[in-house]
Amino acid sequence: MTQSKITIREARKEDFAAIREIALDSMVHRVSVSPIREEEKAEENMRRLYSGIASQGLAVFPPQIEAAAFVALDKDEKPVGHVLVSTGAKDDLTGERQAYILDIVVKPECRGQGIGTMLMQKAHEYAKEKGLHYIGLTVATGNENALIFTVNLDTSKSGSAWQGGCDGCITLARGAKDRFPRPCGSPRAEDTDLKLNTPEMMLEAMDANNVERAVVLPINYSEYFPLTGDERQDWLKANNDRQAALMKESEGRFIAFADCALGDIYGGSWRVATELERAIKELGLQGLKIHPTNLKIAADDPRLFPIVKKAGELKIPIVIHSYPSASDPMFNLSAPERIFRLIWAVGLDPDERPPFIVAHMGGVRFLETIVGGGYIDLSGTLLDICDLYGVGFAERLLRKIGLNRVLFGTDYPIFPYERYFEVLDQMRFSDGEIEQIAYKNAAKLLQRTD
Repeated sequence: MTQSKITIREARKEDFAAIREIALDSMVHRVSVSPIREEEKAEENMRRLYSGIASQGLAVFPPQIEAAAFVALDKDEKPVGHVLVSTGAKDDLTGERQAYILDIVVKPECRGQGIGTMLMQKAHEYAKEKGLHYIGLTVATGNENALIFTVNLDTSKSGSAWQGGCDGCITLARGAKDRFPRPCGSPRAEDTDLKLNTPEMMLEAMDANNVERAVVLPINYSEYFPLTGDERQDWLKANNDRQAALMKESEGRFIAFADCALGDIYGGSWRVATELERAIKELGLQGLKIHPTNLKIAADDPRLFPIVKKAGELKIPIVIHSYPSASDPMFNLSAPERIFRLIWAVGLDPDERPPFIVAHMGGVRFLETIVGGGYIDLSGTLLDICDLYGVGFAERLLRKIGLNRVLFGTDYPIFPYERYFEVLDQMRFSDGEIEQIAYKNAAKLLQRTD
């Protein structure tokens, strides 16, 4: 397997010392993938792991991990990157075995050559050889990457396509035929070293998949972009400024949403609401992202009320993360019921409420989406529902929710597009219903006619 004189092969004993050096040299870009993790502890654990790998190889992992390692070699046969893969993990919800990317790194000076993509492809091939359908990956957001929520608003080229991001991505295709159309190119996760999709990589992937525009979502986290010391003093403003820059640099192909914050210097919600108004009116951002888990609050926390009211006043959509999990101290901080309560409790008349999206179908609390209103996206949870209850149940659920509320999403690369096509093609959607899910609903949400 070669590209630009790069070869990918399984790691050997003599490679592990070099693997350690590559990993540690890239440490500054890689630790603290979530605000609920302590950076120093993460770095310490990473150093300990790679010291063990250098001395013991893959024996450092417990047998149940079933770890494998692959290295990328340059023309001189020197390692320039690697991927560590486990095939012993199980999905927490279904219990089904899946592969998991333990780590993926490319030397900084060797990035931009497609090496990360090659390593990811090798990991996918290895997982398939093991008979696995899923591959998981933890994504760090230490620089301007992780373009999460992706929207295809025009597919005038041959074929229609969906393009994936690293969270609840929603992708759209107009004029779909023959059930849900296949992508004309493979989504990219290039040179990731635990980071996905720089703007350049995303634009390349969008071109390959006929994606005209992509909605760029932040994650309510101060480390989302690399910031200077002065910028960190007001990271919400700095993040919004960078979102606007991404939109401008892409010549309109990125549709950027505003960030949200609470606590720190943003104790008063009025200050966040004021910044939101600046982001929309002055910077031209076109929506708001709220991530209750990263904010470490419940989705119906009263501190969010002024912010939601401001979104309603500005007539912009809100995407709200909804995937109750062990990351939530109370397990259900992002449950759909809390999101609905948030929207209702702010005291706005129905026609003044901002349009909102419950991301990931609400996770394990998906039944609550039947009665709450707003939009839902299919990312991640749809496949779990199909595995547990069958495709027929999933289709009936979507129709019960209302197809006018459903947005197509994937959560790529954790779940490959083919898995969605496999189940969606079995559903009895008409061409009109496919176009509604794949394009019209999101176009209406974003108030776009192009």
